[in-house]
Amino acid sequence: MSASGAGLTSALSSRAVRPAGPCPSPAPVPSAAAQPHLLLWRLTPSGSAATPSSSSAASASPLPHLRRGALLAATATARRPAARSKSGGTAVAEGPGGSGAGAADGGSNGSGNGAPPPDGAASSPDGGGGMVEERELVEETKEAMARYGISVMTSRAIPDVRDGLKPVHRRILFAMHELGLSPNKPYRKCARVVGEVLGKLHPHGDSAVYEALVRMAQPFAMREPLIDGQGNFGSVDDDPAAAMRYTEARLRPLAAEVLLGDLGAKDTVTWRKTFDQEQEEPEVLPASVPNLLVNGTQGIAVAVASTIPPHNLGEVVAGLRALIAQPGAGVGELMAHVRGPDFPTGGQLLAGPGLEAAYTSGKGTVVLRGTATIEHAGEGGGKKGSRKRGGRAAAGAAAAAAGDEEEAGSGGGGYGRDRDRIVITELPYQVCKSDLVRTIAELAEEPREKKKGEGGGGSSSGGGGGGGSSSKSAMRLEGVAEVRDESDREGLRVVVDVKRGASPEAVLDQLYRLSKLQVSIHINSVALVGGRPRLLGLRDILQHFLDFRCEVISRRSNAALKAKQARLHIVEGLLGLLKGGPARLDAVVAAIRAAADAAAARAALVAQHGLSEAQATAVLDLTLRRLTGLEAARLEREGDELRVEINRLLHILSDRAVLLSEVDREAAAVAAAYGNPRRTKLLDAQAVAAAAPPPALLSAPPSPPCLVLGSARGFLRRLPEGAVAAQRRSTRGKALLGLRGGDSLTALSAPGEGDTLLLLGPGGRAYGTAVDAVPQAKEGATTRSDVHSIANVLKLDDAFPIAAMLPIPPDVSAQAAAAAAARRRTAAGAAAASAAAAAAAALDEGEGEEEAEEAAEVEGAEEAEEAVEEAGDDAPSLLLCSRGGYIARRPVPRKNQLTRKGLQVFAPAPGDELRWAALARSPRDLVVLMTARGQGLVFPAGEVRRTGSAGRGVKAVAFGSPRRPGDHVADVSVIDAALAEQLRAAEGAEGEEEAEGGPEAAEEEHEAAAAADGAEDEGGEGGAEASAAPKPASGPCLLIVTSRGHGKRLKLSDIALGRRARAGQKLIKLAAAPKPGSKGAAAAAAGGGGGAGAAAAAAVGPERVVAAALVRDGDEVVLGSKAGVVVRIPAESILMGSRASMAKILMALDAGDELADVAVLPAKKRTADADADLDPETEGSRPKAKAGAAGGGAKAAGAKEGKAEGAGAKAATKAAGVKAVGRATAKR
Repeated sequence: MSASGAGLTSALSSRAVRPAGPCPSPAPVPSAAAQPHLLLWRLTPSGSAATPSSSSAASASPLPHLRRGALLAATATARRPAARSKSGGTAVAEGPGGSGAGAADGGSNGSGNGAPPPDGAASSPDGGGGMVEERELVEETKEAMARYGISVMTSRAIPDVRDGLKPVHRRILFAMHELGLSPNKPYRKCARVVGEVLGKLHPHGDSAVYEALVRMAQPFAMREPLIDGQGNFGSVDDDPAAAMRYTEARLRPLAAEVLLGDLGAKDTVTWRKTFDQEQEEPEVLPASVPNLLVNGTQGIAVAVASTIPPHNLGEVVAGLRALIAQPGAGVGELMAHVRGPDFPTGGQLLAGPGLEAAYTSGKGTVVLRGTATIEHAGEGGGKKGSRKRGGRAAAGAAAAAAGDEEEAGSGGGGYGRDRDRIVITELPYQVCKSDLVRTIAELAEEPREKKKGEGGGGSSSGGGGGGGSSSKSAMRLEGVAEVRDESDREGLRVVVDVKRGASPEAVLDQLYRLSKLQVSIHINSVALVGGRPRLLGLRDILQHFLDFRCEVISRRSNAALKAKQARLHIVEGLLGLLKGGPARLDAVVAAIRAAADAAAARAALVAQHGLSEAQATAVLDLTLRRLTGLEAARLEREGDELRVEINRLLHILSDRAVLLSEVDREAAAVAAAYGNPRRTKLLDAQAVAAAAPPPALLSAPPSPPCLVLGSARGFLRRLPEGAVAAQRRSTRGKALLGLRGGDSLTALSAPGEGDTLLLLGPGGRAYGTAVDAVPQAKEGATTRSDVHSIANVLKLDDAFPIAAMLPIPPDVSAQAAAAAAARRRTAAGAAAASAAAAAAAALDEGEGEEEAEEAAEVEGAEEAEEAVEEAGDDAPSLLLCSRGGYIARRPVPRKNQLTRKGLQVFAPAPGDELRWAALARSPRDLVVLMTARGQGLVFPAGEVRRTGSAGRGVKAVAFGSPRRPGDHVADVSVIDAALAEQLRAAEGAEGEEEAEGGPEAAEEEHEAAAAADGAEDEGGEGGAEASAAPKPASGPCLLIVTSRGHGKRLKLSDIALGRRARAGQKLIKLAAAPKPGSKGAAAAAAGGGGGAGAAAAAAVGPERVVAAALVRDGDEVVLGSKAGVVVRIPAESILMGSRASMAKILMALDAGDELADVAVLPAKKRTADADADLDPETEGSRPKAKAGAAGGGAKAAGAKEGKAEGAGAKAATKAAGVKAVGRATAKR
């Protein structure tokens, strides 16, 4: 322990501590003979005696051997404040070692007996009235520091537990009360208030007083401001208040009534003299609610500090009333009312063990974070044009310096809603907004420290150089494109724009971890109790206040009782005279007239009429007009009222229950008048921690997408996204998966490298692996190299057919873990409650304890299972669908569940198999189910009950139509709930099957669209170039792809929202199987040749739907065939169609090949290489007949194009909905 701390502790334990008060009065100036000498320091060698010496002798001491010092202090009567004796003389204050007064004319050694100094003590250099006392410097410093520490604690830094105020705040409020600055009076200059405080009450600097006044008027600093300020009193940007000559203030109603209301009765609290001994001030204000908890405090004294957060007034009063109703209530019962701190700036408090510890012991730590919401691209709307301070953050400049033209050039205010954003509307307590904005910008542009071994030397394989420094430096705060302050008079608003491709949830978590958007609040509840600092818990604070409030009401009641009794005594005396009749009144008047003066008259009344001195004085004060019968009646009523009030006051003073009820009544009235809703939201700290994304994932930049191909025999191949270049529509593509005999591509996915890849088999068993755990194919490798068996990747004994692949992003995995924890807690609580109820019921029915325990166990297990199924329904869930049309929704598997044994997530019926999996982030998301015969059904995911068990699910679609024999599910995808409004209103039976064939206009539209498709397909490369022309923005669309490599986009407004287990609606017209002997059948039988038209019909059998997905403008679509050929095309190049139209060619397939699966690459910045015309390998591998059609079939193409235009015009005259043909005609 430090010297100061040890001295302070010993002083507190052995010396009486004065109550909180002003600094001691300055001592009177002593006489010339008693003037103290200067303090002399003398360093003496170790072991030598401390003797008086001159400065030269001291300087001659051998400095290297000095080990201890002696303090030579000349003491006199001015050493301590002089105390006035009873006889009127001045007594010398006691010295450090004595308790008596020395002789006025002689030296005193401080022992109080006037004896000469002890041997070895130095005498006064001048031989005068002072004395020189030798003391160890360490001991003197300890004692002086202890005195200073006690003064700081009691007079400056630590609040009183009774009114929750420090002396400076108490004096400011009292001075304003004395000045009459009540809430209904005009404002007064703050300089006037500060002058009043300094001149009469507070002997310190004016700046400290004004700063304390300003803080009590700031609504963002005080939970319940006590002063009503007018003018500039600062802001959350840490702007200073205006000078005191410019601002005005008055008391708020809460301060005037709750803290100062009982000062009218001066005996309610103890009063003391001010520092100049001329006036009096209250030691404490008679507060009627625990202001220490309501507004909190912060203070640092010597070796002691206090930090108490503010609370909600209504909750504090509720806790006080609970303690009154139940004196033995514990901290847990009080916390049911006082739930946690309530800060004036709002925010979110993570309540956990630290809060309970703080309320129990007085010390603890809680976490407070600002309130932030995530606005996804296309949602909400910013305050365009309301940019305030902060402007464009330095993050944009950093992006430009790093070469990211998209991020640097997309600033301009950042109001384009093509990016996600984080909007901060509430800040943690005492966090400066401008500092937070600046910190976020600095973190976003500050490069992360390079790991050991990164950078530095050049590559060993070529060229030396700087080791590949062309890539962007990793930022400390990843994913932030811009930060700006949009706050205005409507409220606080700080907007953080998230870079495209970055997860806003991950960026928000980084903001919590790296900036002051989340802070730790250290609670140290130290307050003065009886003038001593004490560490107090919640119950201690409430109990001390309750005792104080009872004392205030008792003293107030006692003073009121004395006043009422005195008044009743006078009233009774006056009534005795008035009721004595005219004769007695005449006698009283005669006695008064006969007296020589007022004293004689008073004595005559006392002697002749039996009145007391007070009653006689009251009679003398009467006027003749009050000697009437009406006055007597008024006095009788007053007497009755006084007796009732006296009885009430006597009950309060004699019965503690009545006293406590009075405290309860007054506190409840304050809460009803000034209570307001809680501003700080309470969150479960454990649930928040479980839901937070892993730090390892947050510290890395967003992972780039890649391509993973899976085969029916269980082989995987991972390729970088750039392995497939963007091509024109109706091209063949590139062989990327070399297949062995009998194998085919069944699944195609585009996950991020940081995702978890969920692999599902036809039997419903799921396995998981990190995407980067699948080895990536080397550049230039053959199609058969770098193909890995799933058994080797997952370390299984045998491989299994891959029915579906589903990437799980990191944020979804984190949400799944948090939801699982919440489900476990809910299940445990439900099981315990149900088990207790079952056991009680069994005992009530007369069963034994064993039977009751068994019933409780069974009932608890059932209730827990139901709770697990129902809890966390809003968390992301897994949608599983079988070929036979059954669908299930279950929680997303956690990583620890995806072991080598796998996890059974679906149990298909005999003869059925699991084929598709999708991810629904909310039960309000929409499930899109396509059948092979072109029927589409859209329904909310919430219609599928979420279950934790592995069953076959519920019926998803009806296959009962005779027009579609052998139909089955083709694909399942999910549409975000935000896009539900774009679906057209369901007609009839909400999405029931529409009649095939449709109206005549629709049939003619089919024919026109088919003619246009034939002209385009036979137009060869020219048609492909036309299809690659830029298209106007069309918004989110549903992409439908068929087995022949054809596809179309369908507007969401053309699709009706239906219900589960219905037949759905026709969304695409499919081509029939080639007739025997036709050109297409002959080409298919020959096993090759033919152009695009032949390739489209190469698959023997009718055309069927194989995939459906949601695409947006800017997305790219990757299509994979069963032979392992992959093509990548822009989504805009796929033509729009109607529900009754046929699909257009997207991919040229080889003879006998079919399209297998589709993956969507989200919109991103594409390089010039990705937008190149054609890949050389792909162009050379196109069928010769296709090239011939492009070079020599111009006439046929032109003829067919004209035919298509004619067909389109004819359809337009008969039907209003020929959209596809009209677009095709305008394009050509």
